[in-house]
Amino acid sequence: MKKDKADRARQFLPFDALEGYRGLIDEKERVKEPRRELSDDHNSSLGEITRGLKKGVVVRVEYYNLDGYDVIEGMISSIDFTLRYMKVIMTKIFFDDIFSIEVI
Repeated sequence: MKKDKADRARQFLPFDALEGYRGLIDEKERVKEPRRELSDDHNSSLGEITRGLKKGVVVRVEYYNLDGYDVIEGMISSIDFTLRYMKVIMTKIFFDDIFSIEVI
């Protein structure tokens, strides 16, 4: 009799027939934010900061990511001044996408 109750209870467990569907819905609901225009002063300030960065430095970066701004905090794992990007942990961020950066 106990097995019957357990089987009956199983039918009330949550069921995700389409795995990953909830994530896609959440992504579509995200409001798209336009890219912010940077002033010349702000742009030159960012340029000075990025030129002084090195691998191993811990930073907090606000950057444009596809359809909005994200903030990441972590150590710079690699930096390429020729191709103008850096990796903070495993996230590749192009210098042109950076809105603000702070060395921690």
